This record gives sequence, C-alpha cells and structure tokens, in this order.
Amino acid sequence: MLDYLTLKYIYANEIARFWKRLDEDEDKEERLLWVYREVSFKYHTRTQDMMDAITELKTLFHKAWDHEYEDFRLGIALDKYDLEFQSWLKMQIRLEDILIFIFVLKQLYCFFGTKNSFTHRVL
Repeated sequence: MLDYLTLKYIYANEIARFWKRLDEDEDKEERLLWVYREVSFKYHTRTQDMMDAITELKTLFHKAWDHEYEDFRLGIALDKYDLEFQSWLKMQIRLEDILIFIFVLKQLYCFFGTKNSFTHRVL
C-alpha cells in the first residue's frame, strides 16, 4: 500500500512536469508524441502502471479481508479501489483526448494555413 501511495505522488508530479515541458519545448509535435507514449498510451505508461497497481492491490486487500473478516461490507471497501482505478482511467482518456485534439488542430492549421492566438500557443 505504501509503495502504491508513493508511486501515485511520484507519477502525478512527473505527469505535471511533462505537461509543463510541453508548453516550453520548441518541437511541440515531438513532445506531444512523447507525452502520449509516456502518459496516456494504453500499455506501459504511468497511468496504465497505476491502474495495474490498483488492481493488484485490490486483489491483495480482498485476500487479507477474507483472512480476517466476514464478507459484510467487503463490497464497499472494494468499490473504493474501483473508484481509484476509474480516476486513473479517466485521466488517461482525458489526456489522450487532449492530445488527439491538438494533433487535429495542427492538421487543420496545415490545411488552412492560419493561426489564431490559441493555435499559435499550442502549435
């Protein structure tokens, strides 16, 4: 459990730093692809690692509960693990949606050849 909690804060900090560097980097297209591969891709990324960890932790918690207690209120305790899993999944999906939006915006810029204040900042 302590390993999970530590990893949660480490990864949250890393994801925030990746996002900040995205704004600072000159080659935004390469940086966007890198953020996607490190954060929101479906395999071997920080969000996926957290979802794997919470799933494993839920299984261990269930075994420990069965060893010590009856099933009364077990579902409520396990639902909290599901909520944690859902929060990481939601973050993964939101980041992927944002990155796809930025890629589409870049394609539209290339097609129309104009920038406004938003596309200039992003691209």
